[in-house]
Amino acid sequence: MHVDISKEAVTRPFEVRSFATRVFTFDELRDGTNNFELKSVLGEGGFGRVYQGVLKDGTPVAIKKLNAGSQGGHEFMVEVEMLSRLHHRNLVKLIGYIEEGNELILVEEYVPNGNLRQHLDCECCMLCFK
Repeated sequence: MHVDISKEAVTRPFEVRSFATRVFTFDELRDGTNNFELKSVLGEGGFGRVYQGVLKDGTPVAIKKLNAGSQGGHEFMVEVEMLSRLHHRNLVKLIGYIEEGNELILVEEYVPNGNLRQHLDCECCMLCFK
């Protein structure tokens, strides 16, 4: 499978939207995470924090709020473009994103059984590679 990630392809917003990736507003996600409160944090990495949230229609989501300076706008849109095209039963689905001012946020399908690292480290007792 070839994915076109040229600068031209990711700088045109209609290209990303044509893959059924929703563009959210910051207010929608702020409401869905109760103002990004700490008790909604699922994890944290080099990119920033991941929050558990709920969309207005009741859909549970994972919201990756990138730290300022962790990724530029072009790199972020490349990631959105690629994730919007990748579909596999073992990968979380990209639902949408925000590129509003300094806010770069990914909205993904919420998976309630923990993350892969927890399973590999036997924290969830499903897989164990120790």
